[in-house]
Amino acid sequence: MALSLAPDAQHATTSGLRTWGQGAHGQLGYGRRLKQDVTTPTAVTPLANVHIHSVACGHFHTAVVGGTGSSSAVYTWGRGALGLLGHGDEEDALVPRPVSALSGLVVRSVACGAYQTAAVTERGELFCWGWRLSRAGAGAIVEDYTTLPDKVHALAGLQVRHVSCGHYSSAATTTDGALYTWGKGDRGQLGHGNTRDVVDPERVRGGAVAGTFVWEASYGRHFLLALTAGGEVSSCGACAGGVLGRAPGRRLPFESGADQPAFDPTLRLIGALRSVRVCALACGETHCAALSSDGEAYTWGTAAYGKLGHEDEGDRPEPRLVTPMLGKTLVGIACGAHTTVARDDAGQLWKWGSSTAEPSPPTRLRLGGAACALGAGGGHCAVAVGELLLPTADMALAREVGFVMPASRAILSGSSNAAQAHAAMALVEAPIPPDADPARVMSEVHALRGLLALEEGRREQVYQELEALQRQLQQVLWDEEMLRERRGGAEPPSVPAVAKGVALVDRSTYHSMLPEEQVEINLFGLKMGIAITSKP
Repeated sequence: MALSLAPDAQHATTSGLRTWGQGAHGQLGYGRRLKQDVTTPTAVTPLANVHIHSVACGHFHTAVVGGTGSSSAVYTWGRGALGLLGHGDEEDALVPRPVSALSGLVVRSVACGAYQTAAVTERGELFCWGWRLSRAGAGAIVEDYTTLPDKVHALAGLQVRHVSCGHYSSAATTTDGALYTWGKGDRGQLGHGNTRDVVDPERVRGGAVAGTFVWEASYGRHFLLALTAGGEVSSCGACAGGVLGRAPGRRLPFESGADQPAFDPTLRLIGALRSVRVCALACGETHCAALSSDGEAYTWGTAAYGKLGHEDEGDRPEPRLVTPMLGKTLVGIACGAHTTVARDDAGQLWKWGSSTAEPSPPTRLRLGGAACALGAGGGHCAVAVGELLLPTADMALAREVGFVMPASRAILSGSSNAAQAHAAMALVEAPIPPDADPARVMSEVHALRGLLALEEGRREQVYQELEALQRQLQQVLWDEEMLRERRGGAEPPSVPAVAKGVALVDRSTYHSMLPEEQVEINLFGLKMGIAITSKP
C-alpha cells in the first residue's frame, strides 16, 4: 500500500526538506508513524524555510544540518534505539529535534548508518553516537553504544572533511588525503588486509589507495568504496550481489560457503571504471552508484526493485551506464535499500527503484523547488530544497589536488552579491593558458555556471512572488465583490468594467505608463519594475 499526501503539504515552501518512503518509525518527520508508504516528496513542516545543506538517512532515522554559520544545528528524528538520535535517550522522535549536545558547533555534514550517526564540524572535528566498539578489561573488545555525540579523540590533530557509516563500520577522510576506518571487520570491510575489529580509527595504508589522495569513502552493508582525487574507485569487503564491481569469475582472496559470501579485505581498483573520471559515490544496502565528471551515472550490484535503473532487471557485478539518464547532467546521487535518487544540474530530482514489487524506471519527481542535497537509506529518502552552498574550502582543496567536483550549479558559501558578481567577471575575463589543465578549466566553468544559476534562481523566485501577489490581489477584489452582493449594496458607479492586477512589463512599456501605474520594488537585491494595470 502507498500513500500520496495532498499537494498543499508537498509544496508549501521553496526551501526546507521533503521526505518520502517508509515511515513506520517516524523517520519521515511528519509527527506520526505511517503504515503506508508515502510515494511523493512531502514537506517536513518543522523545517519549512530552513536552509538544509547536508542530508543523511539511516535504516529508520534521518539527520540533517540546517541553518548557516553559528546559527546552524543538527536535527535528528526517527528510531532512537541505541542512542541513534543523539538526544541522550533511546526514545523515538516523530519530528525533527535539534541535537543540543552539538549546539555552539558549526557542523558541515552528517552521516547515518544502520546503527550509527556521525557529524563533521567546520573545524574538522568528528563526533559519533549510537553503536560502537569499546575496550573492556584485559584489552577485550566489546559492543557498546552512546546516546550523546562523542568526540573521536583518536583523530585529534587532524582535520576530518568527510565521514560515512555502514553496518557496524565507519570511514573518514581527512584534508591531507588519508582514509581511516574502524568498527567490525569480519568481512574485510575495513580495508586493512585482514578481518580484525578496530576500536579507534586506523589509517588504511595498503591496497589501491596507497600513496594516493582519498577524496571520499562510502559504506554499504558490509563493503566499502573509496574515491581518489584522480577519480579512481576501489572496493573491499563482502562481494554478495556483485557490489565490489569486480570482473565476474575473478577469484577473491577469501572464498566461503553459502552462509558467508566471498570477500576481499584489501581495496582494489574497479577495472570497469578505469576509463571514467568519477566525481561522486553512493552505496545502498546491496548496490552502488558512481557519477562521472560528465554527469553520467553508473550502477552495479543487485537489481531488485529496479534500483539500478537499467532497462533490464538483471544483477550487475560490474558498473554499467544508466542509459535512460543520458542527456541529463547529474551532480548528486544517493542509494537506499530499494531506490536510487539523483539530482541534475538544473535542480531536478530523479528516482529509480521502488519498495513495491513492481520495479520503477527513472522518473522525475516534482518538488516545487530545486533539489540541492540528497539522502537515502533503508526504505526512505530525503531531499533538501533550495540553494546548495559549496564550501569554498572544498573547492580550494579540489583545485589543489586536481579533483574534479560534480558539475553543480551550486553557489559559493559566504559570498555577497557583489562578491559573486566580481567572481563571475573574474572567471569570464581570466585568460586560459595553452597548457591549462582541462580538469581545472572545467572546474572553473562549473563555478561560473553556479554563479549564473544563482541569478536565475533569484529571478525565478521574484516571478513566483509576483504571481502570488497577483493571485492575492485578484482574490481580494473577488471577495469584496461577493461581500457587496451578499449585503445587497448599491451597484457600483456606471463606469466601464475594470480588471486590475499586477504584471511584469518590458522597459519601454513601463516608461510609457502613467506615474501612478509605476511601482519599483527591490527583491533579493534585484530592482523590478511593476505595472499596476487598469484596463477597460
